[in-house]
Formats: sequence, C-alpha cells, structure tokens
Amino acid sequence: ATGDGVVAITAGVGSRAINDLVAETVVFTLSECCGSGFALGSTQDIIFDPGPLDHFVVSGITDPTNAGTAVGISVLARDQFNNTQTFFTGDVVLTSDDVAATLPTPVTFVAGDNGFKSLPASVIFRTTGTWFVRGELSTDATKFGVQTNIDVAPGPLDHFDLTSVNDPHNAGTAQ
Repeated sequence: ATGDGVVAITAGVGSRAINDLVAETVVFTLSECCGSGFALGSTQDIIFDPGPLDHFVVSGITDPTNAGTAVGISVLARDQFNNTQTFFTGDVVLTSDDVAATLPTPVTFVAGDNGFKSLPASVIFRTTGTWFVRGELSTDATKFGVQTNIDVAPGPLDHFDLTSVNDPHNAGTAQ
C-alpha cells in the first residue's frame, strides 16, 4: 500500500489517500509525530477488495494430451491488477478451435466459488493438432482468457475396419 506520511489535522480532522494494487488487508496506524502533543494512537485494518472483472485465466489442460482423453480445466476471474476477482458471478462460455472438442459450457460462477472454478475431466479433444481453449464472459466478449498451444496426439487404437472383402471368398485366391 502507498500513502504513508504525515497527516495534517486541522480542527480535529485529517485525511490521507491510501492506494493499493493488491487485494489485501492493510494495517493503518495513526500515532503522535513530531512533538505535536497528540496523545492517542490508533490502528485500523483497511480492506482493499479486488477491482471489477478484467479478464480470465484459462489453464490446467494437460499438454500434451491424447485425442479422446478427458482432461481438466480451470477458470480464474481476475481484475486489472491480476487479483482474483473473488466476488465474480456469471457465465463463462468455453470454445476451441478444435471444433469437434467436447467442452463444458457454460461454466457458471456463483458467490461461493470465490472467482475460481476447477472442472476435472471435462474437456475432450477429438482431433490431433495444436489447439486453444478460450473462456469468455457470456455478456461481454472483451472479458476473456485463453490457454494456447495445446498439443493433441492421436489417441490409442480403438478399432479398425476391413473393407473390400468379398464374402464368400475362395481359399487360395487373392482379392
């Protein structure tokens, strides 16, 4: 916090601006200085809450991962100074450039979430490649976050198909 210094008290009233970029509790102490004769001291906790929602942090997706494998994702609401926006409530819509991916949407934040949602085993990429997942506020596309460069490899062999087989077929003849 900034704002320390001498507070001039006139007719029993004084003021001092205090600024803080971190959402935290700061101890403010007022005591006698400079032989003023001020006889009392006082300490007060001042709580700095986070600012309004500025963006999201989308993270936690295992990288690399395999197509068809369920992986977790986390979404964190932040203010302009990167403090967790603990009072955020609303819906975050998740999208990916892997158009075949399965994503939880919307992600609904309620008061008890404190600006953080963790969704285990909730994202499934279906296509090999390098992808992103973007989370944006459902009511304001300028409030978003992205996890990028997620490498997706082929999943394990699930099955294979035989085609162009004549049935019945004579033993000893090529097809």
